[in-house]
Amino acid sequence: MWLWGGVLHITGYNAMHTNETLHVNPSLNAPTAIHYHLAVPAPEQHLFHVELRLSSELDVLHFSMPDWIPGSYLIRDYARHIVTLEASVSGEPVALEKQSKSRWRLANARGDVCLRYTVYAFDQSVRGAFVDHTRWFANGVCVFLSCEEATCVPHRVQVEPAALSADWSLVTTLDSNHADTAVAQVFCAENYAQLIDNPLMAGKLTRYDFDVYGVTHEVVVSGRVQLDGKRIARDLKAVCECHVQLFGEPPPMPRYVFMVLAGGERAGGLEHCNCTVLSVPRTQLQGAPDSEDYTEFLSLASHEYFHAWLVKRIRPRALAEASLDREAYTQMLWVFEGITSYYDELALVRAGVLSAAQYLERLAKLLTRVQRGSGRGKQSLAESSFDAWTRFYKQDENAANAIVSYYAKGALVAMCLDLSLRQRSDGVLSLDTVMRKLWQGVSDGSTDSLAEGDFEALVQAIAPEDMQPFFDQAVRGTEEVPYDHYLAAQGVSMRWRASDAPLAWTGFSLRPGTATVAVVHEASPAQRAGLSPNDELCAWQGLRFEASVNEAEGEVGEAVIVHVFRDNELLELTLRRAEPPADVCILESKAGFEDRRDQWLLGHA
Repeated sequence: MWLWGGVLHITGYNAMHTNETLHVNPSLNAPTAIHYHLAVPAPEQHLFHVELRLSSELDVLHFSMPDWIPGSYLIRDYARHIVTLEASVSGEPVALEKQSKSRWRLANARGDVCLRYTVYAFDQSVRGAFVDHTRWFANGVCVFLSCEEATCVPHRVQVEPAALSADWSLVTTLDSNHADTAVAQVFCAENYAQLIDNPLMAGKLTRYDFDVYGVTHEVVVSGRVQLDGKRIARDLKAVCECHVQLFGEPPPMPRYVFMVLAGGERAGGLEHCNCTVLSVPRTQLQGAPDSEDYTEFLSLASHEYFHAWLVKRIRPRALAEASLDREAYTQMLWVFEGITSYYDELALVRAGVLSAAQYLERLAKLLTRVQRGSGRGKQSLAESSFDAWTRFYKQDENAANAIVSYYAKGALVAMCLDLSLRQRSDGVLSLDTVMRKLWQGVSDGSTDSLAEGDFEALVQAIAPEDMQPFFDQAVRGTEEVPYDHYLAAQGVSMRWRASDAPLAWTGFSLRPGTATVAVVHEASPAQRAGLSPNDELCAWQGLRFEASVNEAEGEVGEAVIVHVFRDNELLELTLRRAEPPADVCILESKAGFEDRRDQWLLGHA
């Protein structure tokens, strides 16, 4: 699935769990299997204790740990969490030579090789590894060193009994020889790529299962939370069935698990071939069926499930062949994340868990969010995709003024592409058609990944008219996309109005719960006054600053004397309130277009 190491190039495993072609420097003496033991003897230390064993007939072996995890485009330097590392060969201690930040060389490696190491695990995100006395979670990239000479051989993981408390269970989508994976302790992967694509989670887990066209799906929740598991399983079943209906039966996985890390305010998801990891606030799981909180959870789960097709099996070639020790660049993240972000909530409507009116309200909020960032006029979607490593995943206080999200604007462009195809073909063609064509290519083996330009070429081949101007404007351009034009033809009117509050515009926002400036919007009264990110507001018109009062008061044109601390120096600024911009989107259904809206929102022919 990706390029690995210096001389070993491996593409991993495909959608049907069979080995793909592996391009290697062959060695008849390469190790034939890798064995790991995973233990957590002292969870309060937040350490995984790992033992790696193999038999070697080679004189030299190389061991390394990935620097980033597929699906999250930021160099994370996972090897920095290795606390101790020692090696032995046939029982005798040997030295490891560190060659880079994440790579080691073992000389005199002929014999029974054993590496013992500890990994600090206190990252509660979906991209990391975490250990405490309540639960543990492990992404393989954070925990398992690879042997570069043996990435394509079977990898076996044994979880030591001491790593599981008496009332704990374990979940993973790795294969096991035990019928019940909740009590299994030995797991197998066909190669290293498969090993790191199947995380492990242990603790007091709550489980709910449902069937999707003959394939067992599970929702496994870690964390103290009161939830209606039956409702969640019912709603996720409807959403999953909707995605399967789009691409065609049967689902491409032998089993699928939603691993849910329920906690405080953390939110995020990461896709894998046969599972996803979702980090969600407890409030989302406990929300009422029609609440925004609960919809956010379903939207996230829908997004990551869609990735089981688009990203994990319909793959961008630049990332499918990437090295996990350096960045890999593509201009197509807007395709893989933007289209997924479009379908994640469209599927909620088609599954019947979100009404058309609710969908249009959420779509209007998305349009508002994109409109409020002036970066949309400076960075194209193609550039946003390419610069994900350095700009989207490393956002600073000026991000809203400098960049555009390939998730958010990508979803809107995907919507426009869908509506354009529908309108140019009198409803015969749509983005659904394109998705099915892509999946057909993977299923019949004619396509293993998409090179740059392949997606646009497929749309061009399907569309009845030239789509080049569309892509030039919406993907490679920075001018405004005429969303209203595409929506109007589908029976939805679009207009803009100013926000209800504040009554007059200042153009800055604060970090939640503080008086510290987080963002100053371009060409705003705050920017013209000289207000800067990280300024600490202390007085407003001579009185102690209170965000809930001061920001909402005042009239257009009023001059406000603001005192701030910047680098511990007190500064006095004059801010003049302005008319609030018309940046709130309102979408309304038009009478007489019901059939067209149903064709779009409900997927009717």
